[in-house]
Amino acid sequence: MKKYLIILLTCFFTGGIIFFAIPKKQGVSPIAWEKFSVISLESQPVQKKTWLAYTPLKFFIHKQSTQAGEQSLSAKQNLLSKTKQLTNTSLKYVIPNEIESLETDEQGHYIFKGNQENNIRPPAQTVMALSIMLALDTVEPETIGKNKEELQTIEKKLIASLANTHIVNDGDWGECWQCAHWSFFTGFGAWLMWEDLPPETQTDVQKIIVFEADRFLTTPRYCDDCTDDSKAEENAWNANILALAAAMMPYHPHTEAWKEKNSEWMLAAFAKQSDTTSRKKIDGKRLKNWLSGWNIREEGYLYNHNRVHPDYMASALMNLWNPIVFFLAGKDMPEAAFWNMNLIYNNLENHTWDSPPYDAPGGTIYQPDKATVYYPQGTDWSIQSIDNFFMF
Repeated sequence: MKKYLIILLTCFFTGGIIFFAIPKKQGVSPIAWEKFSVISLESQPVQKKTWLAYTPLKFFIHKQSTQAGEQSLSAKQNLLSKTKQLTNTSLKYVIPNEIESLETDEQGHYIFKGNQENNIRPPAQTVMALSIMLALDTVEPETIGKNKEELQTIEKKLIASLANTHIVNDGDWGECWQCAHWSFFTGFGAWLMWEDLPPETQTDVQKIIVFEADRFLTTPRYCDDCTDDSKAEENAWNANILALAAAMMPYHPHTEAWKEKNSEWMLAAFAKQSDTTSRKKIDGKRLKNWLSGWNIREEGYLYNHNRVHPDYMASALMNLWNPIVFFLAGKDMPEAAFWNMNLIYNNLENHTWDSPPYDAPGGTIYQPDKATVYYPQGTDWSIQSIDNFFMF
């Protein structure tokens, strides 16, 4: 039985499996387009109501209809094929040079040589990307140079090593500004191969997810009218860990609080000022009652690092991970995940930036018929970071 993951998935340094692949030049937002119905669901039998994690649902999907034509479907298949190739090629480099090159301790765990972003985030992203590849059976052993069993062994060791080194398990990383992000990568990747993990690793992973999710049973942060740090992407990745905790552990005493805060942090990530007075109901509550600030402009763009920053506009894709997480747990998808997504996408595609005052040549951020992105005020990252926009 082949397992499929719906709506996914991920665009990290190791690549990922992309589900949304409608050409941007057709003017179709990637949030409107494909309708799916689940025709078969199989979940693990629930023997008793504990807060311990359940394995994700295994399912098939059946495409009912599409607004896009043959050109779009052909482009999707082409992009899926190219992404599969890119991911396998990336793993061909990453596995030997970034993972197997690490030293191991006396317990057989990888030693990450630090607790900062460049030490923990890459292996955590590898966990998620590799788990997706294994779950979708899209690994190409002839490309990577490892068979599926060897990759599973590496993956289990990597998950155990990351879990063992988190502070909740007496390690040295965790409870930092980006640690929920790394914990989500690790936790989601572990969840996809849950039945293959030893009990002690399962326990360590659950402890990480509970610890990091509980940190955000608080009020989100906002930028309001600032231009230096929108907080959009931080709020979004903090929402991810709340979604994962609620989905994995449906009977934990904090589950309902996690679910509610997941909606709040997602809405806060990409709220505009007018939302703070809106009476529109999202996930059972009016927007004005969810929000105490805002992060994006009414037109759908945002500032970060003292500039209009398309990279951080595209970080809205992190909100779209959460419906997938809930779907895999057989739960309803939160409405908050989709709020203002069309607005942001429409800005990327259609808003014209005049030059001057903006950088030459001006125009739209998504360039018609070009695999390039226009940065109205330049970028402090790289103009080659096209992977930021794969899913959005």
